[in-house]
Amino acid sequence: MSTPSFFSFLQALTFANLVCALPSAIVSLTNRSWMPLLTFLVLVQLHGLLLGIPAFRFLWSRDAVNALSSVGVGAVAGALPSAVLLASASGPGVRYFQTVSLAALSGAAVAFASWLWLTRAGRAEEERLARAGNASSPRKAGSPRARAVPGDIPGQAGGKPVAQRSPAMESLLRAIEAKRPSDPLIGARVGGKEIFERLLSAMKDARGVHVGSLLCALGSLAGYACQASVRAQALASGVKQDALLVARGADGKRYLFGDALNQPLAEAKYSVWSLAAGAAKHNGCERLPDIGEIFTHVAETVGTAAFGVPRFPEGHNAGDLPINYLKSMWPVLFPVVKLFCKEPREWPLLFGFALQEALDAGKQAVAQDVALRIVMEAAVPMSKVDLETA
Repeated sequence: MSTPSFFSFLQALTFANLVCALPSAIVSLTNRSWMPLLTFLVLVQLHGLLLGIPAFRFLWSRDAVNALSSVGVGAVAGALPSAVLLASASGPGVRYFQTVSLAALSGAAVAFASWLWLTRAGRAEEERLARAGNASSPRKAGSPRARAVPGDIPGQAGGKPVAQRSPAMESLLRAIEAKRPSDPLIGARVGGKEIFERLLSAMKDARGVHVGSLLCALGSLAGYACQASVRAQALASGVKQDALLVARGADGKRYLFGDALNQPLAEAKYSVWSLAAGAAKHNGCERLPDIGEIFTHVAETVGTAAFGVPRFPEGHNAGDLPINYLKSMWPVLFPVVKLFCKEPREWPLLFGFALQEALDAGKQAVAQDVALRIVMEAAVPMSKVDLETA
């Protein structure tokens, strides 16, 4: 979830202030005086503006905001002023511990209510964006072999990109641009949901969607997106050599290797592997596939008939080979990817987010360690292929 704006924080703080003012309102009614209620409202609002909002923004920027951290920050923000102001006070009328504890309790309650408001509002906004994207997605049925047909993707006619966009798509893209300054990955994240929904629709038949085929197709696209991203960034920077090593296999085809390719695929913080593995672990996966062994196998089989043939666990398969998914789907989906991503470096991220959606959707059908292996058995070899000679 993206970092909320200052106005959103202010809305949440005001809501929480009003909700948590009930005890003060009761005291005001009992004493027939507005002073206790007004004092509470003013002090909490000041505390929130000066301490609460900065603390919340810090937690959000570190992706560390949750109910527990919010309560902790609220308690500190609420107690700190009282603790400092009363530190040197003494006398029969001073109840230091009780006052600081009450302030901490109030701060924790306000912070928790603010966190509830912000997270609910954030999820509602993401759902709105997703609905806007889904509204522009045609729902056509196809076979698990996943031949992406012309017309499945808006902006396509006869298999060739065209400039037309639906009003719903235009509205979605404007919404993404408006949120991009506060959330640089919003395009990749929403685009990932969009690509996932489109593939889900295109690969659906009378029996539903074959999860193994969906994972294999997305893995193929994610792997190749890493290569396409590296090459596009090199081209944009004016570098003639794109940091990829080109090898000619015994089959006469070209294959690409290099550290620059491995970064978005499996080594960077937001690599395809880290995003997919993170989703799998979130869904209960306790044993991840040996990604190093997959890389070794791919390198050893380059130029042979075994290259790009996934070694699926027993009882699992896909409707087609990764290279066939890639050849049929990439030319049709790539123009859509570029609509959502501002820079080429976001292309692998988009497919990583799409994989997260697929892993979540298929967690009841396929064990997460198996699903993750299917993904990477397709992604790693497809990151190496040269589509011109494949």
